[in-house]
Amino acid sequence: MGRIPYEDQLHWRQWNVPPRGTIPERRVRSDLLAEFVSIDEPISNFQAAYERVQEAAQAMFRADLFLPLNEKDSHAYETLHVPLSEEEKEFDEQVQALAKVTVDSLNVDLLSRASGKRIDGNEIKGSIALFGAYLIGKGLPEEQLASILRAFHAVQSIRSTGSAHRKGANYTKALKQFDLDGIPNSAKAKKLLADLTQALETIAAVMRGEES
Repeated sequence: MGRIPYEDQLHWRQWNVPPRGTIPERRVRSDLLAEFVSIDEPISNFQAAYERVQEAAQAMFRADLFLPLNEKDSHAYETLHVPLSEEEKEFDEQVQALAKVTVDSLNVDLLSRASGKRIDGNEIKGSIALFGAYLIGKGLPEEQLASILRAFHAVQSIRSTGSAHRKGANYTKALKQFDLDGIPNSAKAKKLLADLTQALETIAAVMRGEES
């Protein structure tokens, strides 16, 4: 820095800030130590499963299970990450992004056609219930069905009771309900991602089975 013009020093000084959170071990080994590190991260696994579901839905229905995000929302998918710090703000942002790319993007028209059901506010109260109706029609075992829907309900509940609103008793109750109470925010995010990834893998398998 001392060898460049003073005006350039002033420009670059604004970027000389401490990093937020910690640097993942994988980044240290690959970026600093030049070691080969296989990619096995919650985000990578989730996005791979997400894309497999989309491909399976296209093959079966000629439509996406999750509606594509427009350019103003695409950052929600592209910038998904496990929180680097334990700040509530960062966790809230990632929960909202997860909800936007999953629960909020469920293709209701496709699910209505595939299940023969529709959201009526009574038997089928929302998109997750409609998704459940479709999966029930595929003959999934009850335990497997519950596991899939629980992954989506977890994201929706944590978002609606905390990330998008004031946190209170309902947020604490939701954390306990989905086994997220008393663990760091990074661990909460990893569990949400892992459960969603497993759910998506099962969904993709169901759709590939239909295709065959």
